[in-house]
Amino acid sequence: MSAVVSCINFVKSRGLNSHQFEELLKDLESEYGDLVYHREVQWLSFGNMFMRFYELRNEVKQFMEMKGKPVRELSDSKWLCDLVFMVDITKYLSELNIKLQGPNQLLSFLLSNVKSFEGKLRLWKVQLERNDMVHFLILEMPSTDT
Repeated sequence: MSAVVSCINFVKSRGLNSHQFEELLKDLESEYGDLVYHREVQWLSFGNMFMRFYELRNEVKQFMEMKGKPVRELSDSKWLCDLVFMVDITKYLSELNIKLQGPNQLLSFLLSNVKSFEGKLRLWKVQLERNDMVHFLILEMPSTDT
């Protein structure tokens, strides 16, 4: 998913690019706000980053092409499928992360959450092998790409 990080860093690390991208979103009347800046240390922001990038993928593609830096992955349906899977799975990982945080948690409660998540992983693997996307809502959505 280095293409996601590269695009976000290109837009967010340069003030002019960031401003121009925000203007593009306004011009397109995008319902989504700006991109979430990539911070490698914070896992929760990682999930948010993938979701926001997915929501703005068409706008990012247009902006990068306008800047003369086309991103071939944004035209690759297999890569986009991997991206939406990443969006879904990081949502579940973020939920687990939140369950494992907090003061005064008993080890048995933490272990129960981890074991439950392992069971979900096994179930999801079987479902994905059968092309059953019931637990992967983003992956299941029809594409609105133009």
